[in-house]
Amino acid sequence: MTPDEPTHMVIMLMTDNKISRIVVTRNRKPVGLITGRDLLPISLLFGTGIYGHHWDTPETGGVHRKEQILIPSGIKAIFLAMDVMKYDPITITSDSDLAEAANIMVRNRISGIPVVDSDNILVGIIAKTDIVKRLASDN
Repeated sequence: MTPDEPTHMVIMLMTDNKISRIVVTRNRKPVGLITGRDLLPISLLFGTGIYGHHWDTPETGGVHRKEQILIPSGIKAIFLAMDVMKYDPITITSDSDLAEAANIMVRNRISGIPVVDSDNILVGIIAKTDIVKRLASDN
């Protein structure tokens, strides 16, 4: 996802992939991060937010159509990823261990952190749930 992608693409990616954050990149380097919380101002303007696979607006009254994602046209025309993303995300290198990632997340009160290689190229993302799953599998 690049900074100039329309916000409705962010919403569709997050919904379709059942993920809670997207790393925004420029030349494969992380420049921003978008979470569901960052999309709240848009949902206040145009509806109540994402529910399943449907953008629930006051006009629809909660009626859901599985064959399409309904997104108000104002979002498509107005908002870009750069308008809602948090700039300069905290990152961690791919040779770091999980304890270091956990400490960074706790210290900065974040629940996910992009992982970069030695050239600052995005190689993945680690979330608190990934750390919990790993700890649970070790027991």
